[in-house]
Amino acid sequence: LPHDPTGKQGPKRALDDVVTILEPKEEVYRPYVEPTAPVVPVAAAAPVEPVFQATA
Repeated sequence: LPHDPTGKQGPKRALDDVVTILEPKEEVYRPYVEPTAPVVPVAAAAPVEPVFQATA
């Protein structure tokens, strides 16, 4: 196609006459490792006794 700088009757810029086809890059596969949180021992909390209010 002939180019048209106004873009009304064709592409605004001239299209390239040469097309270069490149080979795809080789993919490197790495095994997925699930992230784990460090295990922190939690001290046993003292049991909380309920507080009762006496109503009169």
